[in-house]
Amino acid sequence: MITNYKELPLGLYLDIMALPKDGTDIDYQVRVVAILNGMTDDEVLDLPLEKYASLAAAADFLTAPVLSDDGRHVHDGTRLPATYTLGGTELVMTKSTKEMVVAQYVDFQTFGKDLTAIPALLSCLLIPKGKTYNEGYDPADVQRLVREYLPTSDAYAIAAFFLRTFAVSIRSTLTSSLRWLKAKKRKTPLEKETIRETEALLRSVRGGAGLRTLTRSLKQPARVGAPSGTSPSPSSSTSSPTGTTK
Repeated sequence: MITNYKELPLGLYLDIMALPKDGTDIDYQVRVVAILNGMTDDEVLDLPLEKYASLAAAADFLTAPVLSDDGRHVHDGTRLPATYTLGGTELVMTKSTKEMVVAQYVDFQTFGKDLTAIPALLSCLLIPKGKTYNEGYDPADVQRLVREYLPTSDAYAIAAFFLRTFAVSIRSTLTSSLRWLKAKKRKTPLEKETIRETEALLRSVRGGAGLRTLTRSLKQPARVGAPSGTSPSPSSSTSSPTGTTK
């Protein structure tokens, strides 16, 4: 039974967040309990009510933001290990844009636009030990390892850390470019427009737009609890099983 974000693989968390919310609370709750316990929906519905109530209560951690190890603070990604071993594979974390090759930098920008693609985003930052980005291994294998083995809490900590690092790096580059453009005495219309666009982009970066998007996603927990007095019944059974966890 999974009872916290540290035990919850990222893939299962994404599966839970992708569940449709248009059914009843009890339908949704049954699917969540099934995912967290490696059961099918029908297996959950066959449980004694007392056992089901216990498992549903244990799933309540999903109603809170993704928490740090001490259970109190949202992960800020300030303290991260240099390597992660997932499924027997040691992955080295990229901690600075200075360590990135161009292809890695471009891919990170692409995947960073959609935080639902966080396994792909993290595959840009976690590289098999002894390998160069995208060379000598299949990035799809890293994404699979991230989904199956990386705890949800660690996944968001890494993303938060690098989005913050990325913002600092970009801010430095934009500030340098803006200073150079403003120093020119005679500016072309294109250069004047570039200054306006750069200033707008700097305001966005300084405001932590990417990090705010990530933080909002951390504060959108799953809808787990059913209304008081609700209990599972055959009539609330879903039409197809959720499947089992790995």
